Amino acid sequence: MTDAPLDSLDLFGAVAATPSAVRQTLVAADATDLPQPDISAVVLVGVASSRLLAVAIEAVVAPLLDCPIVSVVGGALPGWAGAQTLVIALDNESAEAMLSDPRAGSVHLISVGAVAPLVRRSTVVELAGALAALEGLGLVRGIVDQMIAAIAQLEVRCSELSAPRSVAFKMARRIGRTMPIIYGVGEIGAAATASWKASINCNAKAPAFANVIPGLDHDEVCGWAQHGDVTRQVFTLVTLGHGGESAEDGRRLAITTEICDEIVGAVLEVEAVGSSPVARLFDLMVLGEYVSLEMAQAADIDPGPVPILALYEV
Repeated sequence: MTDAPLDSLDLFGAVAATPSAVRQTLVAADATDLPQPDISAVVLVGVASSRLLAVAIEAVVAPLLDCPIVSVVGGALPGWAGAQTLVIALDNESAEAMLSDPRAGSVHLISVGAVAPLVRRSTVVELAGALAALEGLGLVRGIVDQMIAAIAQLEVRCSELSAPRSVAFKMARRIGRTMPIIYGVGEIGAAATASWKASINCNAKAPAFANVIPGLDHDEVCGWAQHGDVTRQVFTLVTLGHGGESAEDGRRLAITTEICDEIVGAVLEVEAVGSSPVARLFDLMVLGEYVSLEMAQAADIDPGPVPILALYEV
């Protein structure tokens, strides 16, 4: 990072403060006395801008819950929702809508969000609040301890990524004026790649594309059979590893990466650090945010304003 970046909202400072914001959120959650209801299903409700948060919550807690979890983004509650359903509103708009929904009276409803004031929504911080609430309700165990351990790692990571010529700086320069294609594996990979795409779109104001194995290796990879003379000029492949990949999915990603090496300008491989799935997801999300900010700086773009969003209800 060079001196005095074009950054009207100080998003570099905001992402550097992520560990502190996560800590504040966990402290507030610990001070909140939540009931211990009998829950048989969890429903995440939100507007379109909360889709990434819903994907991240499901990625972390679905393997830990003893009940199903589903997300409803921009839709109605499932017909089966009732007295044993926990509904988590992921944003203020959804919380207000649920309070006026006559069906909401029969479910357990909570609203989650960041405690610390943020210049822009932070999926990492909001994810921490949602996971802490789920543990406070007795639905998962040990996740708060994992996040507390993750804070220390995030502090180290943010310090490294805030330094001149960091890994994020170098990745942004390697990507340059190309469009990144971000591939991952499994549910954690899906949340991480979606986060990178959103960060690059909003901060660098640049196109980015995300997909995940299993899935892309059945259809998308087939589209790279030709036009290599064009795609080598315009695409960079970024692969995100998180340590939780099965041997088979890891093999599929390796094969896909080898295939794509012939049709992209460069392949950048990232491996998350952290002692738990949530820590590694935090790590990947923060790294993606820094890369996107470095891309914006390299292009002399202010990452703060996103004027087009004012045209939509998001």
